[in-house]
Amino acid sequence: MFLEKFNVSYPNEPRVFAVYTTWCVSRCNFYETLEALESTGEARVLGSLGDRLVFLAARSLEGIVERLYSVACVEELYFVLGEARLGERPLLEGDMLSRVSHLLLHATTFNVKILDCEKMLGVEEKAKLREDFSKILKELREGLRASRTGPDLEFVVIVLSRDRALLSLTVKRYRKDRFAFRSPERRAYSQPSALTPWLSLTILNLALATQPAGGEGGFDVAFLDPFCGTGGVLIEAALQGMYSVGVDVNYRQVRGSKKNLSVLGLRAVADLVLCDSTKLPFRAEAFNAAAFDPPYGRLAPTHGRDPGEILRGALRNVVESVKPRGRIAFFASDMLLQNVDAPALCDVYEHSSLTRHVIVVRRTNHAAGGPAGT
Repeated sequence: MFLEKFNVSYPNEPRVFAVYTTWCVSRCNFYETLEALESTGEARVLGSLGDRLVFLAARSLEGIVERLYSVACVEELYFVLGEARLGERPLLEGDMLSRVSHLLLHATTFNVKILDCEKMLGVEEKAKLREDFSKILKELREGLRASRTGPDLEFVVIVLSRDRALLSLTVKRYRKDRFAFRSPERRAYSQPSALTPWLSLTILNLALATQPAGGEGGFDVAFLDPFCGTGGVLIEAALQGMYSVGVDVNYRQVRGSKKNLSVLGLRAVADLVLCDSTKLPFRAEAFNAAAFDPPYGRLAPTHGRDPGEILRGALRNVVESVKPRGRIAFFASDMLLQNVDAPALCDVYEHSSLTRHVIVVRRTNHAAGGPAGT
C-alpha cells in the first residue's frame, strides 16, 4: 500500500500531509519546496508524485504552514486521510471510513476535487470519480450538500494509479497573489531587470536549506546578497526573519534598495554597502548563507568589465564570507555558466535569449564544494 511503504500509521505516528506546488517558475520550485520543508526541522519528506506533489510526515502543522507561506509556488496543503481502492465504485473502509464520518459530523457542505498529477485518467473518468465520491459522502451524512463555493470541507482525491487513490482534506490554501504587493512594478524604485518575488524566493530558499528561517532568538541568521540591485532578494530575506546585507557597486542601486526596504518597514533589519563585490569588506565566515543574481545582459551595469570575471571574483569573496556548510545560490546565464565549476541544479526559461541557470554550492572548510545535495 502507498502509505505503508512510508511506514506511517495512525494514531501513534506523525500524520501524513501533501504539499501541492504549481510550476509557476520551473522545476526549481519542486526542489525549493523540498528544501524548505526539510529546513523547518518539523517535517520528514517521504516522497513525491511527479514534480508537483510532495508527501511529508509531521506531528504539528504550525511551523510548516508558516514556512510554506514563503515558498514561491506552493498552492495548497492537504491532510492525507488514507488510501482508497478505485473501481466501479470507490471503496472507503476501516479507519479511513471512521475518520471521514467524524469529519462530516459538523459539516453541511462539501466539495470533491480530483488531483491527477500524472494524467492517468481522462476527463470523463475524473468526472465519474468525483460523482462517485460525492455519493459516498452524502450517504455517510444525511442532508450534506455539494458546493464548489466556500464548502465546509474540501476533499481531494489524489490519483496514484487507475485503481488506487489517496483521499485527503484541504487544510490550507495559499493565495496566489500573496507576493503581488512587493512585485517590482509596485516598488518605490525598480529596474527592468529586477527579480520578481517568485525568482527571489526560489534562490533564497535554496540557499537557506541548512538554516532555519528566523529563529527563537530573533534575527540570528545573517544573509548576504553581493549584487543586491533593487533589493528583491534582500526584501524576501528580511521578511523571513534574517539580518540581511546587500552590496552593490552602483550608488543608484544602493539608494533604490534602501528606499524599497524603507517602504516595507524593513530598513532596520538590513544594511547596504556601496562597494565592489570582488573586494568584499567582511570578515571570514560572517554570513550563514548568500543568494544573488549577478550582472549579465545589456541592461546590467558592469562598468566595462567582463561579467564572467566579475562573477569569478565575487564568488571567491562570497565563499570566504559564508560559514562552513553554508550555501550559496545564484542565477547564471549561458554566458556565465562556463565560469562556474558546478552544474546547474535547474533552469528558469525567461525568453528566447535568456535562460537563468540555478547554481547551488556549499561552503566547505576551505572552498566552495560541488553542487549542494537536494
